[in-house]
Amino acid sequence: MRPDSVTSQACSAEICSVASDMAIHPEPSPIAGKTVVIDLCDGRGERECRIEDYWDRVNGVSWMFAEGNPAALKYAIRAGMRSDPLPMDDEVLYGKIGPYGELVHTSEVVAVQGELSGDSPTPDSSTAATAAADAFVTHDQNADGTAITFAIVEDESGDVFWAHGHVPATEFIGEINRWLTHTLDEDEVLRLDLPIDHLWAKFDDEHRDRFKLVDKPWLGTKEQADQVFPVTRLLL
Repeated sequence: MRPDSVTSQACSAEICSVASDMAIHPEPSPIAGKTVVIDLCDGRGERECRIEDYWDRVNGVSWMFAEGNPAALKYAIRAGMRSDPLPMDDEVLYGKIGPYGELVHTSEVVAVQGELSGDSPTPDSSTAATAAADAFVTHDQNADGTAITFAIVEDESGDVFWAHGHVPATEFIGEINRWLTHTLDEDEVLRLDLPIDHLWAKFDDEHRDRFKLVDKPWLGTKEQADQVFPVTRLLL
């Protein structure tokens, strides 16, 4: 898409055809009202953005038909000029970067504020988050019989460790080292700069004994997001 061919009222017949088939989101975005971290791939790095809701819910029309709206025009140009063009759909949010309005595609959301402290992306629905926090704890005993807990779990294979929440690497690996020292009674520990993964998961059985990895919760509905929790993984 050439920059000089873009208007705030999408020009191409293809775009108009796509937009005409899309209805306004009936439900708020799972991250409406939240501050998120975005990366617009514009060379300015990650920034915070306060999300109001899906653009079409805020303005009552697809961004493709927001004639005369400067923010929609800016988004249309940016979406088409990227080396990896953004999807031509209405999964577009409206938020504020400081005092300025910005349209952001859901795929450009990197994180929700509070993830690094292990918060659930939807704290108003705490059932899944509470169960997950309890599930990712290892209980054991010291040599004198006193109870001890570790905020990690080890995979059955022994080469994968998990924690609830998006935990900073030094904190996560430090807890793994505490577990290894406790169980192996050795001084050899893992380097604190090993690469880790911040992922999303949901329980995979009714007893909540197993979980599976899923997409970012803000890419789905609020109901789906309420069942998702953040996890941190280390592969050895």
